[in-house]
Amino acid sequence: KMITTLGMLVVLPMVMAQLARLIGPLALFADRRKVDLGIAAQFGMLSMVAIGAVHARRSLLAASFDGVLPWTDFAVMTLLVILLHGLGLVAGLALAGAAGIGPGDRIAVAIAGSQKTLMVGLYVAINYFGGLVLIPLVVYHAVQLLMDTVVADLWRRKTEVP
Repeated sequence: KMITTLGMLVVLPMVMAQLARLIGPLALFADRRKVDLGIAAQFGMLSMVAIGAVHARRSLLAASFDGVLPWTDFAVMTLLVILLHGLGLVAGLALAGAAGIGPGDRIAVAIAGSQKTLMVGLYVAINYFGGLVLIPLVVYHAVQLLMDTVVADLWRRKTEVP
């Protein structure tokens, strides 16, 4: 059941999007509206992070969690999440460079390689674990959005031809 549900949530939308690119007018629309579609995708990611946060809070309340999450624990977890995502970015850049991939595609490999699928994480966490396990997932994706935006902007500036 889980595989079927994840297939519907993750694989099916990707397949449909790739098939839509085969339709000329849709491909042209996507090419012309690349920035707008990217912004819409970011809002979609942020809404999934918000959904995860709401579910985390509900799970914690249902478990009679007293609401006290030590700030030091939260700070250490956040630093580890930043480190994990940063290592993924650096590894993606290094491996893409070693494979001879050009700068434009290298950053795409780095960013895509350092991400994990939020829908999969939310589904598994909500349906099988709940509670505190959602907190690192939500923080990871918030950090990912911020870090990837900064990295992509810095990369663009670095590789821009004056």
